[in-house]
Amino acid sequence: MTITDWEFNGNFALDTGTKIEGNGSLKIWAGSGPTTWVSRKNFSATQLQVVLYLKASMGASPFDVRVLHGSYADLVLVNGSIDWTRFRVTFWYDSTTNTKFARIETWDPSTNSWVRQGNDVNCGTGTPAPDTIGFNIYNGTAWIDDVYVYTV
Repeated sequence: MTITDWEFNGNFALDTGTKIEGNGSLKIWAGSGPTTWVSRKNFSATQLQVVLYLKASMGASPFDVRVLHGSYADLVLVNGSIDWTRFRVTFWYDSTTNTKFARIETWDPSTNSWVRQGNDVNCGTGTPAPDTIGFNIYNGTAWIDDVYVYTV
């Protein structure tokens, strides 16, 4: 994750003591109010994969960390505290049915494979447009590290 490629709003800092690799992770936190977010605008690809490491510490209830694509959906990655976990979120379009979908997976190091979390999410009909990728947090603290965005 190159910090200069992203926009930040709310409470955030580079945390050099909590990280997966590099100089540190992005620490974001929110109190009992609205979200704190980090986003990157103007992704030209309409079908994407977002791969990242996430660590979360629950504050008040309700708590969650979300990833979103403005043309698809706002997806809850976690709704409780977790240690470092690698996530892969895929946003794709089925032109046959004119339907947008999203899938959340986590990496299982014991099997060296991605494991689907829940069912694929139907994000509605219509051709997706290039849009913003973002991360939201509600009522707690999250650390994000080693973020990649791929075209699928």
